[in-house]
Amino acid sequence: MAFVKSIEKNGLVPPDGEISDNKELAGLLFFLTDGFVSLNSDPEIKCPIKIWRDTGAFQSVMLHNVLPFTEKSALGSHALVKGFGEGFLMLPLHKLNLDSELVR
Repeated sequence: MAFVKSIEKNGLVPPDGEISDNKELAGLLFFLTDGFVSLNSDPEIKCPIKIWRDTGAFQSVMLHNVLPFTEKSALGSHALVKGFGEGFLMLPLHKLNLDSELVR
């Protein structure tokens, strides 16, 4: 799992109400799933997340402030990911638990 910093309005995953009310975004509902993530070191503390499935993805990306990532969760390597704009990002990889309808 790689992580990125959040920005105030990233526009990637609008709140649920905005998706269902917007005809252009309504098609996204099929690709959104609710789930939970936790660190291997503290699996009892689960944070709710919204998962935007992308069947062509090789890496999963989440915001850096969802979990309290530490050196203990870090894998010591990075993933080179094409940014959402132009350019590439070197994102640190962390080990965590994912729980959703798709993955248990």
